[in-house]
Amino acid sequence: MSFAKFVTKNRIKMGLSRRQLSILSNIQLLRIHRIEEGRKLYANEVTRLAKGLGVSESEILVRVDQDYEEKVEEERKRTLQQALERMQNEKN
Repeated sequence: MSFAKFVTKNRIKMGLSRRQLSILSNIQLLRIHRIEEGRKLYANEVTRLAKGLGVSESEILVRVDQDYEEKVEEERKRTLQQALERMQNEKN
């Protein structure tokens, strides 16, 4: 599960709107929007977002790390596929 989905899922599970999460976490509404769209989370937002979602900071950081690892793996696969396609095109 992506970090963005984790935030959205937990917000909805708590019955919160984005505005309510914004107030509880003291993070601007636009930033909540962007975080849920998959934009990066700034270090100074970790504690506040954890508080707003009712989860630990470590859970937030684990999710961010998992999301990063998934993105790196996707990029690695994409790069490998492109290299294989170039090699096949050079053979033909």
